[in-house]
Amino acid sequence: MGEYKCSAKTRRKIYDIAQELFAEKGYGETSLIDIAKRAHVSTGTLYRHYPSKSSLLLCSADESVSGLEKAASELPASMGCRDRIVALFARGMENGMKLFAAIDGGGSANRSAELYLAYRSAVYASPESFARVSKNRAAMRSAFERVLKGGVESGEVVSGADTFAVADALVSVFFQHYDSALLGYDEEGDALSLERKAMAVLDPVLVCAQ
Repeated sequence: MGEYKCSAKTRRKIYDIAQELFAEKGYGETSLIDIAKRAHVSTGTLYRHYPSKSSLLLCSADESVSGLEKAASELPASMGCRDRIVALFARGMENGMKLFAAIDGGGSANRSAELYLAYRSAVYASPESFARVSKNRAAMRSAFERVLKGGVESGEVVSGADTFAVADALVSVFFQHYDSALLGYDEEGDALSLERKAMAVLDPVLVCAQ
C-alpha cells in the first residue's frame, strides 16, 4: 500500500510539472527529459508512468471528465433540470480551459491552441487513444443523460423524450463551442452563447418551454 501511494504521488507530481512546462515553454519545446529533470525523477520512472508526451495530454482529458462527473454528483437536489445542464456546461468549460489554456502558468493564446491541437492529434494517433477519448465522451453523455432522466421523473422533461439522443446532442454542442473558445475561430466563445446553444437543444424537450 505504501508503495502504491508513493507511485500515485510521483505520477501526480510528474503530471503537474508537465502542465507547468507546457504552459511556460510550449508543448513542442518541452521534452520528456525536461519534465523528468524538473520533477526530480529518472527518465525510467517517467516512462513507466507516461511513455510519451501525448499520454500526458490524454490524461488531462481523463481528469476533465472526472471533474465533470464529480460536479454532477454534487449539484443541489433543489436545482432544476435546466439549471443543472447549464451548470455542467459551465463546469466542463472551466475544467477544459484550465487544462489547455494554462494562462495562469504564463502561457499564451498561441500556446493554448498548440496544446489543444497536439491533444487532438494524440486522440487520432492510435485506436487505443481514440477508444479512450470515446469512453470519456460517453461518460460525459451519461452525466447529461442522468440529469435528463431526473427531469423526466420530476416532470420537467417531456415524458418519452429520447434522453440519450438529447444528451448526445448536448455533448456535440459542448465540444463545438469548446473548439471555438480554444482555437478562436468563432467569436461566440462566451458563456452566454454556450448556454444559448445548449438551450436550443434542450428547450424542445422541456415541459416549461412548450
